Amino acid sequence: MKFIVFRKATLSVAILLLWLTNLPLEIFAQTSYTTGFESPTFVSGNVQGQNGWGYLSNSPTKGVIETAPSGSPASFGAQSLAIRTNNVDFFGVSNHLYSALIDPAGETGSTIGGVLVAAPYNQYNASFYYQAPATPVISTRADGRFAELNPSSKGTAAGDPANRYAQIRVINDTNTAAGKVRLEIGWYSVSTSTFTVATVVQNLNWGEWYRFDYSISFCDGLNGASPNDTFKITIKDINGSILGMAVGSTWEAAYKTGSFGGGTTPRAVNGFDLWSQTGPNNALVGYIDNFSESVTNTANPCMVPDVTINQAASQSDPATGTNISIHFTAQFSEPVTGFGNSQTDVNLSGTAGATTTVVSQIAPFDGTTYDVAVSGMTMGGTVTASIPAGAAQDVSNNPNIASTSTDNTVTYVVPYSFNWFYYSELLLRENVLNQVTAGSNVTIKFSLNGYKGNPYSSPPTSQLISCSTFAPIGPATVINRFAPDPYYSALYDFYQTTWQTQANWKYTCRNLTLYLTDGTTKTLYFYFK
Repeated sequence: MKFIVFRKATLSVAILLLWLTNLPLEIFAQTSYTTGFESPTFVSGNVQGQNGWGYLSNSPTKGVIETAPSGSPASFGAQSLAIRTNNVDFFGVSNHLYSALIDPAGETGSTIGGVLVAAPYNQYNASFYYQAPATPVISTRADGRFAELNPSSKGTAAGDPANRYAQIRVINDTNTAAGKVRLEIGWYSVSTSTFTVATVVQNLNWGEWYRFDYSISFCDGLNGASPNDTFKITIKDINGSILGMAVGSTWEAAYKTGSFGGGTTPRAVNGFDLWSQTGPNNALVGYIDNFSESVTNTANPCMVPDVTINQAASQSDPATGTNISIHFTAQFSEPVTGFGNSQTDVNLSGTAGATTTVVSQIAPFDGTTYDVAVSGMTMGGTVTASIPAGAAQDVSNNPNIASTSTDNTVTYVVPYSFNWFYYSELLLRENVLNQVTAGSNVTIKFSLNGYKGNPYSSPPTSQLISCSTFAPIGPATVINRFAPDPYYSALYDFYQTTWQTQANWKYTCRNLTLYLTDGTTKTLYFYFK
């Protein structure tokens, strides 16, 4: 049996009947909703009862239609929804300012207000602009949280409260007048004792508009072994540039099992729950504008892309050079889009101070394989690349989970400032034959612009060569040196290696190669007279 509900008066009766008969609920309302809170749909003042928005009398949060904040884009119109405290003495995880409702999205068997939804959609999306107050909010909570902007589940009866689906927290990071705005995502990952919090973005300004994009994919099953429901939140500036994103997965523990009053079945999402509890009643905690939400069905809501990132097969390790890029290969389990659109798509760490990534798709050019070129190293050290959850999405809009790796670190070595050194002795020159006496001790001096410890990665070698072409003739062998070798002169800033040559090298030519710890080699050529 299906109940088609058109008005609130008949809605309560329908829900009562469904409770009595335990039959599934189908509410044919709307699959999408959009509003800019403009007249004549909304009038200035209390939002209660306007176009489906409202709150209960004892709710900690209320909404007021007010003049859009000064400096708002003209496209936002004349009015915005102000989120204000209503009854700060009352607190709960539900019962806050709720949005207009749309058709439910959720898992098979999910409920709205305890009533089974016959055919829930498997994808929920929402988008809006949020502005924190121009004057920093000092929260009465110790953690600095002063608002939450959460997707929610709300029964259609007039007295049903909205119940948040996870948490998108708005926080004063120092809870002082000097603090900045930080956004966090919080969710129950496996059980009610495993609550996870991740920072989405931080150092946002007070009194500026930011865009919030939400995407939830629902997958059947409770705390499955593989990624389950996934919730992606993306924050952009007013120009659409991505500032941060985060993804959570497996939300069922509290939201589904009934630890907070939801019964034993999954809840479906059909709107928003705008939460606050700080300061006096009627305190401003932010503005909302250009609000939209929608539900749809996607082909594979539960197929979540995974990704590995490792140093590229052609990448030398250690890597050395000036203004070079270090290359990694990212391999996704299925074709994805959006990877590389933002610098936040790749996390860089290590001690070399790398700053920049450039992502390019490479063979087989099917959306699965990408080159990640990393540059901007400021010193010698390590460069490590990883990919956060939500950096890309598949054809069904499922975000990737965080990357795994077997070798995603490359050592970067800063090239030495190398100069051959001479002081009232032989001037050594590259690419020509330097004449020395066979059987003599030849001093090789060079500067690295300071003491670098032992500069050799392996001992110097010598090799018989053609005197005309410098082409090698014999094998390279380690030279004989006088200890201590190499010697370093702090007074004149040079290293010295003393090469013991052989008398039987007379009338022959040889090379001498130094192998430096920055990965470079230096070679000289000699004629023995």
